[in-house]
Amino acid sequence: MELIRGLKNGMVLQRDMGTNACKITISLRGVQHPQPSLGKLEHLGGERYRLTGIPVGGPYALTLADGTRRLEFADLWVGDVWLLGGQSNMEGWGERGEAELRYDEAPLQKIRAFYLDDHWESARSQLHLPWTNHDTALAEKFLAGRGLTLAQRDCLTLADAGVGPGLFIGQYLCEQSGVPQGLIPCAFGGTCMQDWLPENLTPTSQYRHTLRRFWEIGGNVRGMFWYQGESDLNWLCAAKLHDRMEHMVSAFRKDFDLPELPFVQVQIGRTQGCDDCQLDRIAAWHKIRCLQAEMRFPLFATVSAANATYQDTIHLDTPSQRCIGKAAAVQMCALLGREELANPVLKHIEIRQTNGHLPTNKTSVVLTYDHVIGELCADGAPSGFSVTLFDEIPYLFPNKLIHHVVLRGNQVEIVTGYSAEQLAHAFVWHGAGPNALCNVHDAEGRALLAMGPVPVCTV
Repeated sequence: MELIRGLKNGMVLQRDMGTNACKITISLRGVQHPQPSLGKLEHLGGERYRLTGIPVGGPYALTLADGTRRLEFADLWVGDVWLLGGQSNMEGWGERGEAELRYDEAPLQKIRAFYLDDHWESARSQLHLPWTNHDTALAEKFLAGRGLTLAQRDCLTLADAGVGPGLFIGQYLCEQSGVPQGLIPCAFGGTCMQDWLPENLTPTSQYRHTLRRFWEIGGNVRGMFWYQGESDLNWLCAAKLHDRMEHMVSAFRKDFDLPELPFVQVQIGRTQGCDDCQLDRIAAWHKIRCLQAEMRFPLFATVSAANATYQDTIHLDTPSQRCIGKAAAVQMCALLGREELANPVLKHIEIRQTNGHLPTNKTSVVLTYDHVIGELCADGAPSGFSVTLFDEIPYLFPNKLIHHVVLRGNQVEIVTGYSAEQLAHAFVWHGAGPNALCNVHDAEGRALLAMGPVPVCTV
């Protein structure tokens, strides 16, 4: 039985933003009136104590001692701690390139991870090693999917693939804040929203797994990053996605006792799988993306993976994981007070007469975006936009009557073959269908959210 919970060698202790010093909760068993060598220890009742007063930075050594026991901890840091939740794209399937291999050989010590086997160490490009999970039911679930048992998990080794966005999130936030960063991997490939709801009391509940890990790291974090949705690809789950997401966010905030915990989610990208080419699955895929784009919870934001490139038919490659990690971290900074860093969001749509050599009855749909850094640009001809009339869907003919797309600053002009009267009843889409090629982004590489159908006359 452990004498202490919430404090481990090598960990990052979450800072209190008011004092810029640590504020975590620990449990001590069989220790009477412990005295810390650093900071202050406040008794909360029973076995619970609050550790405060250790300033941002590190590494520190800390001793907790009473008349008979002495607990020593080394390599402690104080900074910001982040939860990483979701499914396989948060786990990571990208390959380690030369940059990742070099970094992993000499990682930055102030960016650290609480790995799934419950030990702290410097964070590397591969954060999720599911077969090592301290929660054995989840390790068994992972191994069973590969025809292995728990007794065989020592046979598995770190493969070249497995790079997710986590390390890149930590690197950007460390660069921006200058303080140590702690990453808490909690994702599991293939999980649906049902796995993440607080009502799920099964041994493989991701909610319970994340809650346990939260208390193992001192019961305090700065925020949560989320990348999930592909496993809810049916109309029944898609219809419940918004309510389930809101419920999960509220439950985490309540159980963490952090009512203003910020969340940044990644909107799912595209898929190239043959199984996803049926029209009903295409529609469900796009529905999930649109629901994610439309979520409006307090201190919650969504970033786009619409322009990502892929390792396989559904998993992002390492360059895109790097871009997504940075975009998510930038958006988190916006939620925490730097609004100018918010990711691009559609502000206004207008119908405009097309200038130039085209006949006068040809008109444009002009999209204006807020929070564009620099100006909008594209790798090649701008693509990914569709315009439809009435009950049309663009999945088979996404470029119907679109002559070309022009980018000007923070605007996208879609030059169409429709008249102004037709466009008054039209809809605009971005990223319609499971494998739509989207390549428009701002100067920081941040993509535009997939959306649609959005009425042209209402935004």
